[in-house]
Formats: sequence, C-alpha cells, structure tokens
Amino acid sequence: MDDVDHLVRRVRAGETEAFAEIVRRFERPVWRVVAAMLQDFGAAADVMQQVFVDAYTRLHQYRLDGSFEGWVKAIARNRTRMELR
Repeated sequence: MDDVDHLVRRVRAGETEAFAEIVRRFERPVWRVVAAMLQDFGAAADVMQQVFVDAYTRLHQYRLDGSFEGWVKAIARNRTRMELR
C-alpha cells in the first residue's frame, strides 16, 4: 500500500492529524500550480489554503488506486479557475 494511501485511510478513520502530513507533502506542488495560474502570491496563499480545505472535505471521493498528487492538483486548478472568475 502506498504511504499516501495509508495517510488517507488514517484520516478517513478519524485520525485528522494525519492530514497535516498530507498537507506538508503536497503544499509545494499545489503552490506551484496556484501561483503559476494567479501570478499573485498573496492571493495564491489564500487559494492554497482553500484547496486543502476542499481536499479534506472531499477526501471520501479520492480513489485509493489513483494518484493523490494528480487529484489534489486538479482541485487546485479548479479552485484557482474559480478565483480567476
């Protein structure tokens, strides 16, 4: 089992502290997506926080056999597009 999938399972089981490790692991890739799209670091920081809130609330939708990085980057792109509108 993938290490990230293990963390996801822990969060789903109620161990919400495990989500902090997920954020730590994926904050850089998410930052790169959001900052590149917005070109505004202040706004990017706010959007990035919302991306991880979205990921947490939608964690039940993540398929354990998928790429977590790809999944969270898709959330980042969608959230950033909403911000740009």
